[in-house]
Amino acid sequence: MEIDLSKENSELRKRIAELETENDSLHRVISVSENHTSQSEIDISEIAMRLNALSEASFEALFFSEKGYCIDANMTGCEMFGYTYREILGMFATDIFAEESKELVRNNITAGVKFSYDAVGLKKNGEKFDVEIQGKNYLYDGRNMRVTAIRDISKRKKAERRKQEIEIKFKTVFDNAGDGILIGDNNGVIIDINQSFCAITKYTKEQVLNRHISFLFPKEILTEKPLKFAELDSGQSFILQRTIVGAEGSLIPIEMNSRRLDENFYISVIRDLSERKKHEEAQIEADLKYRAAFQTSPDAININDITGIYVDINQGYTDISGYTREDIIGKSSFELNLWNKTEDRDRLIKGLLEAGIVENIEFDFKVKDGSLKTGLMSARIIQINKIPHILTITRDITERKKAELLIREQNEKLETINKDLSVLNEEYLNQNEELESAERETREANERLKIASEYLKKINIELIAAKEKAEESDRLKSAFLANMSHEIRTPMNGIIGFSEMLKIPEISVEKKDKFVDTINECGQQLLSIVNDIIDISKIEAGQIDIFETSENITEILLKIHEYYQNINKNSHLEIRLNVSNISSLQPIRVDVGKLRQIIDNLMSNAMKFTKSGFIEMGAKIEKEFLVLYFQDTGIGIPANLAELIFERFRQVETHFTKVVGGTGLGLAISKAFAEKMGGTLHVKSELGVGSVFYLRLPINFTTIIPEEKKYLSPKKSQQTTILVVEDEITNYILLREYITKITEHIFYASTGKEALDLFAKHEEIDLVLMDIKLPDTDGFELTKKIKGIRPNLPIIAQTAYAFAADRQKAINAGCDEYISKPLNMKLLLELITKHIE
Repeated sequence: MEIDLSKENSELRKRIAELETENDSLHRVISVSENHTSQSEIDISEIAMRLNALSEASFEALFFSEKGYCIDANMTGCEMFGYTYREILGMFATDIFAEESKELVRNNITAGVKFSYDAVGLKKNGEKFDVEIQGKNYLYDGRNMRVTAIRDISKRKKAERRKQEIEIKFKTVFDNAGDGILIGDNNGVIIDINQSFCAITKYTKEQVLNRHISFLFPKEILTEKPLKFAELDSGQSFILQRTIVGAEGSLIPIEMNSRRLDENFYISVIRDLSERKKHEEAQIEADLKYRAAFQTSPDAININDITGIYVDINQGYTDISGYTREDIIGKSSFELNLWNKTEDRDRLIKGLLEAGIVENIEFDFKVKDGSLKTGLMSARIIQINKIPHILTITRDITERKKAELLIREQNEKLETINKDLSVLNEEYLNQNEELESAERETREANERLKIASEYLKKINIELIAAKEKAEESDRLKSAFLANMSHEIRTPMNGIIGFSEMLKIPEISVEKKDKFVDTINECGQQLLSIVNDIIDISKIEAGQIDIFETSENITEILLKIHEYYQNINKNSHLEIRLNVSNISSLQPIRVDVGKLRQIIDNLMSNAMKFTKSGFIEMGAKIEKEFLVLYFQDTGIGIPANLAELIFERFRQVETHFTKVVGGTGLGLAISKAFAEKMGGTLHVKSELGVGSVFYLRLPINFTTIIPEEKKYLSPKKSQQTTILVVEDEITNYILLREYITKITEHIFYASTGKEALDLFAKHEEIDLVLMDIKLPDTDGFELTKKIKGIRPNLPIIAQTAYAFAADRQKAINAGCDEYISKPLNMKLLLELITKHIE
């Protein structure tokens, strides 16, 4: 407890003021001034009162101690450490300091040092904080006393650390940036470059520093595109594509982003555009992977231009036909004489011209060795780079046709046998009594043969049913695969096409914003398709899990109704809601995620097929069941399809796919979810009038009040520090862009070891964003280790694992929140804001 006092006499006057309430102390003070008059006593008392007031008004903590024990303190000292005046009296000097500072304070008191020094204070509640101490010993009434002043310097220390961190971060960014960075003075002379600049240009620092920037550019380039120092001086910044000369004389295409740092310096960030070729090669690699899937299909797949010329074939085509790629590409099926019957080819062409699609045509075709095979073909018109092509998928059913022929032959033989047996039976019945025993044996044999015949007939019927079912499955899956190719390629075309457009520098900002919005919409569409495929796969595998929470059904329906009202752009279509029958319904337990998915599927379908009139969403109670209904005035469903629409892949075999698109899985998924939750989903419909879907769920009441979800607006904070644990650098860059809307203080770790090292070094970390899949460990184990050290530190799991079981596993490991990739920026910032506040 230390601070310098400028005037030695003031120490005694302060002590007198602080002890003037103690009569015996006041008498001793007065005895020292035995020659003073009564007027002097009044002056001393007045001075004591003033000094006491100054002590209490001081912004510094003041302590008086004897033999290391506190005998007096001012109010600032009590408040600074959180003790009452009575509690602070009698405490030893080191009791108000953290363990790491106790020895330092004890030694300085013992040595009687007068200079100021820093230490770590310890409040009554256990909180540590930085302090500056200065003290001095003095002799009072024959007793060795010490006065100590303490300042709270926490803010100053934090500011110093922050400044140091900023300088380190700038230096780190400058030295480790992937782009080249060049700093110049007002005259255009280069005064600093980073290592990436050297890597791009192959120059050393010595070759570049103190030279004018113009030496980097070919003279003819400078004539065509002169440097823009005047514009930079006016406060403008530029992003230009230029060409510079490397140390080895090679021309390097770059993108140059220049601006002024301040009135004395400018900075240019230089990006080597040749890296974009690597990205293009990566795109080619992705295309090759997609092509590998195309090639591994056992069915023959070929793409022809609109005139019938082969553009591409897969390995399945080669395996089935015997032709090589060189035999086929650039020729037509007519030239290769593949069709056994020209009328089959004419039927294909007619179907494509009329409907744009042909499904499940059986035909005979010639292979390379001249033999005939039977195929089941589906074809459709597709767009490749906005040019129409014909996509054809052919399944070799030659062996199946042989099996069918064999079955027919067997049936004919069985019929012949039955006829012969009947004749024999008649002959045996006409035998005389002497052959009675033989007749009985013959009848028994005949019965056995009849049983065998019936059994063979039954097997034959089952084989025919199995064949028809297999053909139906093949037809549906072929149609599904063809439709899925269209559904995936459509958003992929938007993503790739508009991504290419963004590279064009002349595109306006408004158009780029529209392109980005379109890319995002296509990405969401693609994600929806992937989610449908994952859901139907989980349903096939019987891995649907139900996670119930307490929910207010009325509030859920109000929010969904508001959403569909907002997205409804059709002035002829009214979106209605009727919840009057459940207004008093108390909260129930339900899997809200699956319930929302069912409702979204039903509402989306209603909006697709309803062009005018209304769509009404409502609810009512029937005994122990909650019934949600969705009524529309759309096109309706034919009676023969009312139940088939709930079967997977069914939509893709109808004309509805061409009208509204979609995977045809939504109703199958919804029905499976409803049944898993103990309910049912069915439809009543009339063609041309409309449809009503009924979702019936058992009611499970709960006394738990649903937690109200409020959006927390992210706020910029200079005190918040976040640790991002993510092994993919691309994902980290995206996360950093999101998080900087809240704070600039971000640490990054790509492995579990780096994360633990940073966590040990930086106690100021306020929150952790944890990836689950890491190269050296998994996020669950890493979360357990961190929580073992700081149980109250918020940890948000962010991962590409998107199943509900993965969420529960993250919560069980100690994560406070869970968010799946692709990340929703608004939701992520809301979760961070929730925990840092």
